[in-house]
Amino acid sequence: MIKKFKDGSTTIYVIDSKEKSFRMQENIDSLVNWAEYQQVKFNPEKCQGRDLFNVCSRRTSVEKQLAPVKVLRKSTDLEKSVATIAIIFNNHTGPDGKLSKAQAKDLLSTQFQSFIKGQELKPKYKEIMSDLDEDKDRRMDFEDFMILLTSLTIMSDLMHELRSVTVKKMTLL
Repeated sequence: MIKKFKDGSTTIYVIDSKEKSFRMQENIDSLVNWAEYQQVKFNPEKCQGRDLFNVCSRRTSVEKQLAPVKVLRKSTDLEKSVATIAIIFNNHTGPDGKLSKAQAKDLLSTQFQSFIKGQELKPKYKEIMSDLDEDKDRRMDFEDFMILLTSLTIMSDLMHELRSVTVKKMTLL
C-alpha cells in the first residue's frame, strides 16, 4: 500500500495475504465512519493500494483454480457453474469468508454486467441496490450472495431472453 500525505511523504505497505487485505479494508471502513462522525471530508476512493493476495488470485483464471479439484473433472455443467461462482466469491472475500455490501456491489458491477444491464429503472433492482448502499459494512456470506445473485438473475432481461431461446429450442423438437 502506498500512501501519499499532504507534506509529500509516502508509506508503503504490501498486502500479501487475505488477512492483511481484510484488515486494510476494515481500517478504511473505520476511517470512513470516523470522517462521517467528525464531519470531515474523506474519499475512500483515493486510498490507493495494491492487494497482492486478491490481485494474484483474480489474475489466475477460474479454470486454473478449479483444475486441482478432481471431482469437478467429471461434473455437470451446472456443478461447474456453481463451483465457478464459489471461486469468484472466494477470490473477493476477506479471511472471514464474507463480502461487505460495498464489495458485493463492486463484484456485481464487474462480474455480472450482462445480467444487471438495463435494470436501473426497475423498482426491485433499485431496492436491492439501495440495500447494498445502506450499512455498507455489513458482511454477507456465500448464501446471502447466492440469494442476491439469484434475485438479480430472475428479474434480468437476459434471463427472459434465455427463457425464450430455451422455449424455441424445445418447440423445434
